[in-house]
Amino acid sequence: MIKEFLFSLGFISSNLDIPKQIEWTPIKLSVQDFKMNPPKSSAWAGLTTSTISMNTAIDETGKFSFDVHAFFNPSQSWLRVKNDYILNHEQKHFDITEYFARQLKQKLSQLPSGTNYKTEPQKIFNDINKQDQEMQNLYDDQTDHSINTTVQSVWNNKVDSLLKSIPQ
Repeated sequence: MIKEFLFSLGFISSNLDIPKQIEWTPIKLSVQDFKMNPPKSSAWAGLTTSTISMNTAIDETGKFSFDVHAFFNPSQSWLRVKNDYILNHEQKHFDITEYFARQLKQKLSQLPSGTNYKTEPQKIFNDINKQDQEMQNLYDDQTDHSINTTVQSVWNNKVDSLLKSIPQ
């Protein structure tokens, strides 16, 4: 009997509607990927909703396997300002999610045999989620939601370097 567990974490929402989501690839998001109408109550230029999904399984022999992906949710993401600069800022949110998905994959692949596979992956997932949230918040705080162009440039380089530091 195979036991499977599905977990998701999100920058804005943990709703996981996989058929409608876009999996992270090196191909960048486009303006057309943002399907939600901007709320009138927000002054932000855009909002990206991205999530990490983790599916784990233990087969009848006790072998542990996992599947981890970063997703962008078009129906919960929007752009008020539709230009390359804002699109890049929102892309970096998705890239940060991908970075943490890669970290999760790396940590899960390093679990030693004898690990409690029912609880330990969830602990790691929760820790990664916390780190992702903290970096997402720091990114928006330091860039002032993309307004500070100098700091945005620094973050562009930082996120690109983070992605390169853990192979896909």
